[in-house]
Amino acid sequence: MRLTWMPNRGLGRMLQTLQKLQTLRTWRVWQWRPSLPILHARQALQVLSALPALPALPISILILALCLGAAGCTGLPLASGESVPVPARAYRADLDLSGRLSLGYQQDGKEQALHGSFEWHQRGTQLVLTLRSPLGQTLAQIEVQDGLARLTESGGRVQTAANVDDLVQQALGWPLPVAKLQWWLQGHGQQADGQPFQATPAFNQVRTPDGWQLHFVTWHADGSPKRIDLTRVAAAVGEVTLKLIINDSTVE
Repeated sequence: MRLTWMPNRGLGRMLQTLQKLQTLRTWRVWQWRPSLPILHARQALQVLSALPALPALPISILILALCLGAAGCTGLPLASGESVPVPARAYRADLDLSGRLSLGYQQDGKEQALHGSFEWHQRGTQLVLTLRSPLGQTLAQIEVQDGLARLTESGGRVQTAANVDDLVQQALGWPLPVAKLQWWLQGHGQQADGQPFQATPAFNQVRTPDGWQLHFVTWHADGSPKRIDLTRVAAAVGEVTLKLIINDSTVE
């Protein structure tokens, strides 16, 4: 570990204490005072009480020894270029998420765009997905239960199908990979070669068996994806681009 000297009040008080200690002939327990402003003094005394008298040491060596012994120099900044690792997360069968979405596709040779928000409520194999406009109006509600998909449009029209992705394509006119999002929203899924993957900041792009290219762009502190970019070329609507911004599920 590379130590970085960062002057602050805590280290200043510790330095003053060490300077006082240099004037003492020995490191004996009875020479310490409870009022000495030194980090973890009680713990240090327990160790020092078992040691014989030691000769005077340079201040820099004393600071290093106390720093290493008192919790591994916690509080010192990371060296330049180091990053905090994102913790791995297991797949959850029960999931409640919300966020924003932006969709781009082609229809009759013209570029189309849709922006809004979504709410995702999943309990095992049961799902309720609500799509809303930027003003909060319900555009569609998609329900999956007992192997049957049901889509209710804003006007009240209801359609059902066995395959939820086919239902969305037929009813809304653009693809939305609902069946796979239960995995992708959590950073899990299957690669094009059939092997499972778990996305990380170091492994953040993957191609799926059904032709979607996933890019996990940013992350929440708990290791869950924050932004996911999805692209796919479909015969009916050309290149589809879908951007998902997921709210932090740990914040109520």
